[in-house]
Amino acid sequence: MIVRNEEAHLADCLESAADLANEIIVVDTGSTDRTKEIATAHGARVYDFGWIDDFGAARNESICRATSDWILWLDADDRLDEVNRKRLLALFTNLRAEKTGYLMRYSCLLNPLTQKRMTVDQVRLFPNHPKIRWQHRVHEQILPSIQRLGGRKETTDIVIRHLGYQDSNVRQRKNERNLRLLFLENDEKPDTQFTLFNLGWTLFSIGRLDEAQRYLERALELGAVEDFHAPKLFLLLAKVHRNRGCLDEALANCQRGRRLFPNDPELMFNEGLFYYQRGDFRKAASRLEDLLEIEPSTWFSFGVDDGLSGYLTRHNLAIVYRDQGRIVEAEEQWRKALADLPQFTPALLGLGELFAVQKRWSDLDQICETLDKTLGGQTDAQVLRARANLGRLEFIQAKEILHNVTTANPLLLWPKVLLSRVLLEEARDLTAAEEVLLSILAMNP
Repeated sequence: MIVRNEEAHLADCLESAADLANEIIVVDTGSTDRTKEIATAHGARVYDFGWIDDFGAARNESICRATSDWILWLDADDRLDEVNRKRLLALFTNLRAEKTGYLMRYSCLLNPLTQKRMTVDQVRLFPNHPKIRWQHRVHEQILPSIQRLGGRKETTDIVIRHLGYQDSNVRQRKNERNLRLLFLENDEKPDTQFTLFNLGWTLFSIGRLDEAQRYLERALELGAVEDFHAPKLFLLLAKVHRNRGCLDEALANCQRGRRLFPNDPELMFNEGLFYYQRGDFRKAASRLEDLLEIEPSTWFSFGVDDGLSGYLTRHNLAIVYRDQGRIVEAEEQWRKALADLPQFTPALLGLGELFAVQKRWSDLDQICETLDKTLGGQTDAQVLRARANLGRLEFIQAKEILHNVTTANPLLLWPKVLLSRVLLEEARDLTAAEEVLLSILAMNP
């Protein structure tokens, strides 16, 4: 492990994993809290290493201190639950003396409200060999050195939970730090494809589209992209074009990527979305249906939303079916999405609107009751109730609910859009309707 000021996280991490290992090596890069004391209390050997803006160097210091035959690395905000502890122990009992890096799926909760998770397949277990070392200042990698020795990677069913990205402010700070380190690395080793790719990804994440496009295109110019990051490179270029409103170019980049990686889940998903945005519902449905046929265990996950294997793809497929007039199939997909993630608000809202159109008021009431019990869902439940009032031409009740919601949540668009519909359909106060519509346009021209 490498750590710095991790007193809030370290104990829980070590309690989930320390007893599985013969030794615990903790390299501290400058803690000013109780991190080192906590590590020592859990049986770790603690070493100091001055921070030199290089995660790879710090990790290499940690593995230089190891004396056992195999190395498992963890971060302080990683956790192993009991199921995955047992899987890891089973793997330890079957290790062979060969140059194999074992992939484990790192699952990171990004948003507790939506339960949005990102997954990454990482080599977490590898032999203690003097030529197996980390490279790169940030987004450091161990697999290339294993492959240079003629070694290979092998998948496992082990999942490591990560807590470090739930706070958007923390993500912003990490992006800023990573960008600085990536620019340093690019100055030292210009035109390294993996560095250019990560520069493009980070710049895209913070909205600097022109720079992102330049680095991503340069990465492609360097030649064949056959590494694990290659599908994401095409995807990011597609998203840059999408964010500029250039759907043809976005779709073309997805298709370029899929010619090389036909079953990449992110390319398939986004190709489906781009077809939908172009109004080609048939191709959109086909692409999303194809994605649901692929076994998720066959994916190499590199920053992939884990909802692509279920609820997220089903939700978007339901939208396509709805707009095709395939109402029964849309309902089926939304119900399957909710079976996958019962509190997935977009699917609840999609079903609620479907029930409102069909005047299935008791079913709509059930959706509202579920939203009331969902973290952050109470406002959505109120707006859906107003939608039901509109469907029953109960204009006064609908207006009362929506005025309360928009007063309490002035930055939310959906309640204002629905309020404009209520005022227009009631047709008693068109001046008020115009004011609401103008306020919507002021927020989103």
